[in-house]
Amino acid sequence: MLQFFNLQEIVRMINTVIQFISVSDQCLPNFYVKSLCRTKADISKVQPMSIGLDIYDDMKETAMKYVLILPLLLISVYGYSQNHASCYIENYMTQDVSDFQMETNKLEYRSGHNDVINVRTVFHILYGSQAENIENDSIHTIVDNVNNIFCGIVDTLSIHERFRHLINDTGIRICLATEDEDGNPTEGITRTEVDMAFDINDPLESLKSDDLGGKTPWDTTKYFNIWLMPTTSTLFTSNYGIPLTGYLPLDTFVDPISIPGVALDIAVFTGGNLGAASTGQGILAHEIGHGLGLLHTFGTGASGVDICSIDDFAEDTPVCRVSFFCDGVEDNTCIEMEDDEIDMSSNSMNVGCMIFFTPDQTSFMRENLMKTPELHSTDCDDLSSTNSIYSKTERLIFPNPNRGEFEVLLDHQASKIKLYDITGRQVPIITSISETGIKIELVDKSVDGLYLLSIDGISYKVILGSI
Repeated sequence: MLQFFNLQEIVRMINTVIQFISVSDQCLPNFYVKSLCRTKADISKVQPMSIGLDIYDDMKETAMKYVLILPLLLISVYGYSQNHASCYIENYMTQDVSDFQMETNKLEYRSGHNDVINVRTVFHILYGSQAENIENDSIHTIVDNVNNIFCGIVDTLSIHERFRHLINDTGIRICLATEDEDGNPTEGITRTEVDMAFDINDPLESLKSDDLGGKTPWDTTKYFNIWLMPTTSTLFTSNYGIPLTGYLPLDTFVDPISIPGVALDIAVFTGGNLGAASTGQGILAHEIGHGLGLLHTFGTGASGVDICSIDDFAEDTPVCRVSFFCDGVEDNTCIEMEDDEIDMSSNSMNVGCMIFFTPDQTSFMRENLMKTPELHSTDCDDLSSTNSIYSKTERLIFPNPNRGEFEVLLDHQASKIKLYDITGRQVPIITSISETGIKIELVDKSVDGLYLLSIDGISYKVILGSI
């Protein structure tokens, strides 16, 4: 589909129109959250923004220009949406965030942490074709890439410099289970062949039931369940995450009959890119954030409620509208009268780059996990996402950092060796046998930075140059 405009400009144009109409007491659907349509009947409930006449006039002039090309803007958004993800957590919420005031001591959520919490996790792969039956090595790569986000190993250039000081190691890792519910050894991955695509809006959550054609979760108090499945969605890849009971703030608003865990459209990972923040690891990290209790940074409100008045209860995330682009460019979709801040578009709980979690978001997730110690695993070390079945063989990379040539100490023959850059793109390498194991050379040694070396599904950090 032809895109008539740069996406960043499209979003900025539509947000300008929405902001003006909010001020002008008119109605326009919010194109990002389906439940938000400001009707004339509902708008009276909203406190209008207090702005000066000069700002109002400028906004009016700009908005009227954009209204004239609104059909083209929407066509462009449709063209972009063919390759973008949509989060459907709102479909499983029964209470409106805008009507709720959380009573909590924010200071206790800002406490530091020294320990790493490994979350015992199982992937349920529901597949209708071999392309959807993702191999174990790819699952390991996916999990390692997600753990990099939780570890704070991210592309800082995509994060506005004003927010880079908030990048932190959450101390949370996804750890593949080593034992199933019956105590038998497992790789933390189940596979179920299905003859159907699943409707992400299904109130029965069929994808989470053996009897309804899906896969019943393992004990949700002891395993964090992640389903990868084909969906009926054609416009967006469709995903959502449900928290455990008591996981604040999201659990307050979620239907109690919903089954905890993450449901991810398998198309997120079958497009050939396992790591790009906008299509792979970022989407999964976003939904895991929901599973650990986080709300969207752009909030969720009822019809007629200005989204800029809705909080996600994390004090270090500015109020904002949905953003489909990164923080490298300043954008401010919600004007606050005090302590106004630009959008944090690359936060993991927005839908732009989905790159990092803030300290307040981290504290919410860790506080929630401390309520469920049976979910914690001792089968992973602080850096590895894979379980003890795959980490018995010691491996050593040297020199590290290096200039594009290094050796890997191995006491066995590796079958699969791959190198990925920070975006998840596979990097061409030349491998050869050395006296100590394997010698690896990058074809292109010009790009310094962090790389991930995958050896038989286990990922290791390699630094080119110095960081």
